[in-house]
Amino acid sequence: MAQPGDEQRPVVRRTSVWFEVIAFGLLAACGIAITAAASHPIDARFTLALDQCGVNDRLRAVVSAQGRSLYLDTAGETMGNPGLEIAETQCVLEALSVPDSVQQRMASENDGEHSAMWAGLEANWTHRPGTGLDVQLSF
Repeated sequence: MAQPGDEQRPVVRRTSVWFEVIAFGLLAACGIAITAAASHPIDARFTLALDQCGVNDRLRAVVSAQGRSLYLDTAGETMGNPGLEIAETQCVLEALSVPDSVQQRMASENDGEHSAMWAGLEANWTHRPGTGLDVQLSF
């Protein structure tokens, strides 16, 4: 029996506190993810160039998750070295307005790593006759 002056303490359930902590953490994480996505919007230029050229081989033409880089793997002369056809790679480079001078360098400079920059786009490539032209483009 309760005596006068006895105070009843409210019962705090630990599960509700943990739920609130977890809910707050999830909301904060979602806010960070949304902010990050908004500050780095997906860029569709590479995907549009691939679509324009009918390049469907996404194992040999790989666009990064945010659309900021593109890897092109062109077939070489060696049997068993699959890759994009040279015409497909040229079409994509043209669609991205890669200067003719850079395309000529890509076609002629063998062995070693090469690079070029223009209009906010950077290209790094290797070209070996046996394995083909590998190009990494990024904004």
